[in-house]
Amino acid sequence: MSISSSDIFSSMAVQNLAASVVSCGFMLFLGESLFVVGWQSFALVAWGILVLSGGGVFLMVSLLRKSRRASQVSAMLLLAPPLAAVESYFLFSESMTTIQIVGFIITIAGVYLSLAKAN
Repeated sequence: MSISSSDIFSSMAVQNLAASVVSCGFMLFLGESLFVVGWQSFALVAWGILVLSGGGVFLMVSLLRKSRRASQVSAMLLLAPPLAAVESYFLFSESMTTIQIVGFIITIAGVYLSLAKAN
């Protein structure tokens, strides 16, 4: 069964379960036991699972279902680092250097060219 025809919520559940098993394995192997219990910790875990992971899987499966080819979807994934930097610029007042902005432009141009060539 391909991911484009599977249930989105099942895909997210499998992905998060696998990530939890790997994370717990590393935690036990490294001997880490510190988890500060508080609303901030649970809010960050919920944000990571629901918004970041769930949103990413939902977006990827939605693009695959809208007759996008896997090569087009993987090309769009290259936009994640520039978009994360722009988001951190606005949300956290991070600075961006000239070389980063040039890199963003090159990345966006490359993704545009790869998508235009595919069509």
